[in-house]
Formats: sequence, structure tokens, C-alpha cells
Amino acid sequence: MELRQLKFMILLSESLHFGRAARRAFVSQSTFSENIARLEQEVGAHLFDRASNRVALTKAGEHFLESATRMIDDWARMTSEVQDLERQANGTLRIGVFADNAGEMTHLLLDDYRQRCPEVDLTFVTMDMSNQVDKVINGDVDVAFLRLPVADGGLVVRRLFAEPRTAILPIGHPLARLRSITIEELVDEPFVTAVSDAPRGWGEFWRCDSVRGAPAQIIAEMNSVAEGLNAVAYLGAVDTCPAATARHHPHPGVAYVPIEDGQHSEAAVVHRRDDDRPQVRTFTTLADDALRSWLNAVPGAKMVS
Repeated sequence: MELRQLKFMILLSESLHFGRAARRAFVSQSTFSENIARLEQEVGAHLFDRASNRVALTKAGEHFLESATRMIDDWARMTSEVQDLERQANGTLRIGVFADNAGEMTHLLLDDYRQRCPEVDLTFVTMDMSNQVDKVINGDVDVAFLRLPVADGGLVVRRLFAEPRTAILPIGHPLARLRSITIEELVDEPFVTAVSDAPRGWGEFWRCDSVRGAPAQIIAEMNSVAEGLNAVAYLGAVDTCPAATARHHPHPGVAYVPIEDGQHSEAAVVHRRDDDRPQVRTFTTLADDALRSWLNAVPGAKMVS
């Protein structure tokens, strides 16, 4: 009995159609049918009734499906636990990165970590707006640089610093010629906003809903900084961003204009609450130390309580 036979059986029980189940498994229908037939031969029972116009689970199939589902879940849990042990034994730290991360402090912190922990192998995982929290919660990354707000009880959030926010405007927009603007001058403009499955409160924060007292006019959604800049440059949207974005993401079609009175953007390092491995503890400790050593490296940054 093979693991994929169990997976095929579960797929067929969900669709009750050999063709659709085979497409979901990315195999030919003949290969799919052969695997189901071989599984039934090995267990010694018909798991499915096959009529000319329908497929249905037999009583034996219903019972076997429960066991197969448990076996697949147990396998996934077991492999995840073994992979975690392997990473712990090998001293690997997977770091999630998104956009400007922690600004100019990022490379200083990572350089310090490599010098202090040369035995730990660092790998980097690029995240987008919709998956940045999920990748930490699901264990795809161990620590991540995120911008708040982030609200999830499964995460430990260590705030690094706060920095001013900047408006992103089309290069030909009247406000783009100013040295600075206020939130009030910006809030009635059409916004590009984060996709709906971004962290809770993200879209509302960056499009200044609390100042406006109502949702913004939205003309585009984005899942990355690049998508947002293109929406501003080519669709006439506006947005707000950390001041670091203006320094690290130039674009010929947009102008970055400082906001005089906007709520500051907070950078943070996060990790899973149940992850107490030494390499994670050391990273977050060095992140705290970085504030005392390199806060001035980020223009306009200030400590947060």
C-alpha cells in the first residue's frame, strides 16, 4: 500500500468522479483508476461502487476512508516533527523577508547574527502581503521581519522601532510637488490597498481609515510593493508606506512625499509562540540589542514602548 493510493482514495471520495479526481491529482485517469483498483485489491474489499453514471463509497469504503484520513494526517504531523528536529539539530534558521524589512537595520542585525552564530545556516524566504503571517504560523519560516499591525495569538511580536509614514503619489499628481502633506490632504484620494487576506487591520491602517472615519475609495488591490507602485504609477491610485520604502523602492512613475502628521509605522520581528529553539531565542535577543546599537541607522526612527 502506497501513501499516494490513500491520497487518491480521499480525492475520489470528495469528488465521486474519476476524471475530476485524476485532474486534481495531476495524473491520467487510467493511472488514477489503476491505483484505486490496486488499493482495493490490497485491502481485499470494494471501496467504491461504480455504476454507469455514478460513483459512491461502499460501507467498507466509508470505514476505510476514516482510517486513511487519519493515516495521512499522522504522516503529515510526523514528517513535520521530524523536519523540525532536523532543523534544530542542524541549526538552520529560516528568515521571512518582505519589502523593506527593518530598513537599514536589517543587514546590520543579520551580519551580527552570522558573526555570533556561525554554526547556524541562514535561509531566506520571500513573503507577500497575504501570506506573511501564515508562513510563520505554519512553520514555513522561523522568524520574520513584519510591519505592524499584526494580531495573532500564536505569534510573539518584538517591536523594533517606529518611523514616519510617507505618501506614494503618481508623479504628475498636484500633491507630488509639495515638500510634505497632511493626512487630511490625502484621505479622499483613491487608494490601492492590500489584498483582503492580508493581516487583519493592514489595509485599514495604510489607507488611513481611522482618520477618514470610513473606508477609502479603492481602485486596485496589491499583494506586493511592486504591484502597489504600479497601481500608483499607472492607475492613478495613492497609498502610504514606511519612510524606508521611499529609500529602497524608487520608481520612475511615483513620487514619495513625507506625511507630517500620520501615525508612524512600526517594524517588528516575530516568531511562533511555541518555538523556543536556541537559534530563535538568539535572533530575537540580538534584535533587541540592535535597537541600542543601530537605531540611528534608520533615518527618523524612534524607540517604541
